[in-house]
Amino acid sequence: MTPDDAKERIERTGRGGTMSRRISERDECRHYRVFTRTWWKRNPAWPNGKEPCPGRQRTLAKNLSYDEAQRMARAWNAAHTPGPLSRKAEFTCQ
Repeated sequence: MTPDDAKERIERTGRGGTMSRRISERDECRHYRVFTRTWWKRNPAWPNGKEPCPGRQRTLAKNLSYDEAQRMARAWNAAHTPGPLSRKAEFTCQ
């Protein structure tokens, strides 16, 4: 196997096949939903008073392309501070 063959194989499959899985999921999904949620809840019994707990998803937009959803989530995260409970924007396939 030449170095070029190895590079092409890695680009096609990704490490451990994860890249090919992500690409196929992206190709199968045409509409994405952008949402926000917190990643912690207040709990004085835990260190720093926070317990890991993904919060309720609050939709910001629906029916976006992958690129639109990615841009919107990044823009929202850049414009808002996550705060103590780490509220962030994400996106998923509808």
